[in-house]
Amino acid sequence: MLADDNGIARIAGRAPGSYQISARAPGFSLERRWVRIEIGGADTVAELELTRGAALSGSVVDEQGKRVANAEIAITWLDGDRVVPAISDESGAWEIDAVAAGRYHPSATAVGFGPTVAAPLELDGKTPREGVVVRVTPGGTLFGKVRDTAGHPVAGVRIAVQQEARVDSWDATTDAQGRYEIRGMPEGSYLVMRYLGRTGYPEDHHALVVAGQRTEQDLVVDDDHVDGIVVDAKGKPLPGIWVVGDDTEVITDAGGRFALVLREGSHRLTARRAQDSPGTWPRLDVEGSAHDLRIVLGEAGSITGRVLLDGAPVSDYAIAIVPPNDRDLSPPAGRSLHTTNGRFTLDDLPVGSWRVAVAAPGSDVVLTDVKEIASNKAVDVGDIALTRGRRITGHVRDAAGAPIAGARVTLNNGMSPWNTAMEQRFQGNAETVTDASGAFAFDGISRRLQYALSASAHHPQYRSGEQRNFDGDTIDFVLAASGGIDGIVDGFVGDQTFFVAYADGASSSSVEVNRIGEFRFDNLAPGMYTVRESMNSSHRRIKPTTVKVEAGHRTKMRAPLDMATVEVRVRITSPDCRGQISLAQLDDTTSGAAGTIACKGTSTLPYVAPGKYTACDWDRHCATITIGSAPVQTIEIFLVAKDER
Repeated sequence: MLADDNGIARIAGRAPGSYQISARAPGFSLERRWVRIEIGGADTVAELELTRGAALSGSVVDEQGKRVANAEIAITWLDGDRVVPAISDESGAWEIDAVAAGRYHPSATAVGFGPTVAAPLELDGKTPREGVVVRVTPGGTLFGKVRDTAGHPVAGVRIAVQQEARVDSWDATTDAQGRYEIRGMPEGSYLVMRYLGRTGYPEDHHALVVAGQRTEQDLVVDDDHVDGIVVDAKGKPLPGIWVVGDDTEVITDAGGRFALVLREGSHRLTARRAQDSPGTWPRLDVEGSAHDLRIVLGEAGSITGRVLLDGAPVSDYAIAIVPPNDRDLSPPAGRSLHTTNGRFTLDDLPVGSWRVAVAAPGSDVVLTDVKEIASNKAVDVGDIALTRGRRITGHVRDAAGAPIAGARVTLNNGMSPWNTAMEQRFQGNAETVTDASGAFAFDGISRRLQYALSASAHHPQYRSGEQRNFDGDTIDFVLAASGGIDGIVDGFVGDQTFFVAYADGASSSSVEVNRIGEFRFDNLAPGMYTVRESMNSSHRRIKPTTVKVEAGHRTKMRAPLDMATVEVRVRITSPDCRGQISLAQLDDTTSGAAGTIACKGTSTLPYVAPGKYTACDWDRHCATITIGSAPVQTIEIFLVAKDER
């Protein structure tokens, strides 16, 4: 679909749900974004900003240098989640029209082949690059069946596998017979995960994949099955209703029925006419599996009106519905709208009294009372006249009074940012960059916020500055010179691997390792630091390293993967164990938990360093264990209360 002269494209005829949209143009890099289409016919507005780029081309080869056809290439941005795809032709060649400036990691997969380590690509977005060789390595195949406890196959289960010494992952979905198969996986040990909705749950399985061989891994699942019907106050079934349980969501069918597969345990179900519908909608708590549930959804109405600023209709604004007693604006459930005449209609709203909150670029947030929304009726609130918001200005300078250009200045009122910049106006969140004189300005900041604003200034060469709970219209920052650390891990590390820099026993900051093992710390005060993997890392296999940080300099360091580790299989024999068990090393007070152990069954912990550990459950029933140097070992743990030890 082509955009018009104003850059607007309209996609119609899509059912409610989540979709990924993409946009590209000659000379511009591909951009993608996830959006949700709601029930009720309201337009969903998505803004995609395209970046100019240059052509990129090359080939895919195996370990012998032979070209590989029909390979799927991914050019992954190392400083974000942008991925530019391509497919090699019959000669193994591939080409991308435009890739924006940045540092990228090239990788490829093909039938029987997996990705390998690759040096980063440095692209300026202006100069075409040719002859980029992406290598693949022979891979193995992981396959199996997913069954329930009665032995029946389970279809539609997403199986994801994460290699324990890499950041790459693969996934597949079971067919009608419960079968799945993943090809082209590099050799190694993989953690097997099963997804329910948006959440992945690690299974107690670690599959070993060998190149050129097939590895079978079957799974037995014991999930809760919840189903029922959503009706109105008169008992009429309601199709197209969002029903959410835990992190899984479905839409009722033509007969108003729904079915959810949830992780074993307790669940709270909610039903809404649209996924972002405000107000109080029915909630139902269930324990375990439950069938033929009946959820009664109340009547709904709608609100219509027009938005003006300085007497003229506003084309782009954010709008939300908030409770009538919400005098200070807390984060509402709202949406961004684009209209030609400033008019809006909000459908599927619970009957009762509400307030309409509206904000636009340069405006304050305006609240309008709606006395009563009646069933199946539209309330016209007329014109909503916006007023200009608060203007906040200031400068960022160094200790000598010199201006700091390019500093990032942010405003925040203590709430998490929303998906779009427009919606963040409800919260007082904003961001800008200083000019050559170190000056910055914010326009349209709301005076109606739930919390006092905080401001911060950041620059890679200076310590960050922050001012909390200010109430003026001018903010000035003085930033002290700082240093940084540029590090790289000698080898692959697991996904979600973080490093922490400690100064004088205090944690300074935590950063994540990228796909090629790089990590960096900015804004560090001069001094000595101990850099090590943090408690958030999936495996701690890297020895701590001490480095010196100097003001105005970046310290280079390498983190070798040379810590001896073993695989431990743990079985808990205590009958009163509750929750999960945290395993922590006795002589290590900074790296956090070495792993978690389930109270039931046998848990496998890869990459555990030998030594003495404490194992404690949620009730602080603990045990002390010793892990030896054997490559694979099995340990049984019996927990006792703290006062019994």
